[in-house]
Amino acid sequence: MLAKSEFFLSSQYVKNKNAFPYITERYSETAVAIEGVIEAGVQCGEFRPQLQSAVTARFLISFMNGLMLDTYQLGHEATRVKEQLAALMFSMEQMLRPIHELGL
Repeated sequence: MLAKSEFFLSSQYVKNKNAFPYITERYSETAVAIEGVIEAGVQCGEFRPQLQSAVTARFLISFMNGLMLDTYQLGHEATRVKEQLAALMFSMEQMLRPIHELGL
């Protein structure tokens, strides 16, 4: 993780992103997978989302990437990982509105 984060934050990567498609491919594939899960939940009546699945997927990816990087650099006590994950769960419930949360 350290080597990858250092490399992808380095000026070598930033100046020549096309030569290293890993980050773009990882991001795209993860977003598509999360969107698929959300859409499947909508189709079976499990979710009533407030936002487009693409927006929610990218929010989740950005949150997790940021939390991982910050926690690696600062430690779990500084980033309050448990509290952050609780906030994430709250946010996801608000965005996806799962049927069990609506009391239906």
